[in-house]
Amino acid sequence: PWDGALETEKGACEGYFEWLDSTINIGRDLDETQFIIKIHPAEKIRGTNQSTAQWIKSNYPNLPPNFSILPADTDVDTYKIFDILDAGVVYATTTGLEMSYNGIPVVTGGYPPYYDFNITFDPRNPRDYENLIRNINNITQNKHMQKRARRFAYLLFISKQFEFPYLDEFFSDSDDTITLE
Repeated sequence: PWDGALETEKGACEGYFEWLDSTINIGRDLDETQFIIKIHPAEKIRGTNQSTAQWIKSNYPNLPPNFSILPADTDVDTYKIFDILDAGVVYATTTGLEMSYNGIPVVTGGYPPYYDFNITFDPRNPRDYENLIRNINNITQNKHMQKRARRFAYLLFISKQFEFPYLDEFFSDSDDTITLE
């Protein structure tokens, strides 16, 4: 729940935890498919109102055996995980764009900024989401999707960036502090 794109108006799932619940319930029947839940590192660094790890522990004390959890403070590099993925399932994280950029097909459950740009598989409702997850081993990303992902990433990370020398931002252990110089 850390990424800024947590708008639920258009995504297939009503919210982050509804998406996670749906994904686990659908995925538990897919014995041949391994799911890795990687918790956002900001949960450890900055904290959240509701911990993903705690939510999983409370709602799934016996997580299906084809699910693994990488905690927020894991030393596992997200980009190294890309090397073993056949597909990605995300709610609304930038990692979905990065996977698509690297040629990995991605199913979204929420409404990320790249939704409906033909970069990822963006189901419109829970039924479409379920169908995509049940057939996750059969989805493929075409070259046009990857090309669009690369263009979108360039726009987002390179073209839209500009210098703003009037604001100096720094963080302390207690509160975020922003000062104007």
